[in-house]
Amino acid sequence: MYALVGGLAAAGYLTSRARTRRASSSSCTASFSLRNMLRIREARPEDAALLLSWVKNINAERNPFLIMEPGEFKMTEEDEKQFLQSCAESENQAYFLGFVEDELVGICQMSASDRAKIRHRGKFGLTVVRQYRGQGVGGALLDHLIAWARANPILTKVELDVHVDNERAIGLYLSRGFVKEGAVRNAVLIDGQYFDQVCMGLARAASQGQT
Repeated sequence: MYALVGGLAAAGYLTSRARTRRASSSSCTASFSLRNMLRIREARPEDAALLLSWVKNINAERNPFLIMEPGEFKMTEEDEKQFLQSCAESENQAYFLGFVEDELVGICQMSASDRAKIRHRGKFGLTVVRQYRGQGVGGALLDHLIAWARANPILTKVELDVHVDNERAIGLYLSRGFVKEGAVRNAVLIDGQYFDQVCMGLARAASQGQT
């Protein structure tokens, strides 16, 4: 879907294997503060309008760690619905929404190729609204996504790129077992200045390959 988190995935028509996947990633709750509860579920095609509005609001924050600039997202609601439907039929992609009561506060998405040689690698993005950052929302979404990936029969490695200065995010990923695998120099251009990105990965221990 969009570059700030990588895309969307959802429910809708599901193949038999995807139904098994859906059962293992159904709604759950995770406590992240004394007063609030986070509910996580997969996105659905009928969430299209909600997500389009959410992206607009996130872009308005002008967060330097997000790739997309205001006005760059061009998808219509119908485009979004079709995207969600196509992701629902994928066996190695997923997209999760985090809610506090009825408020969407965070999203986490896994994208992957259908090509045989690289379909085992999933790349994810995660975004939390400003007022809920630092309260465990991102960690809960990440844990949910990792659990889903470990149960997935295709994925054996999860990857991400993160802004070199995003110390909070890097710390979160390191705490979940991700390792730094390299860097992309001059990966992002912000206000005339280039910034590097750190490449990180989390692989199943039994699937570590030769270099």
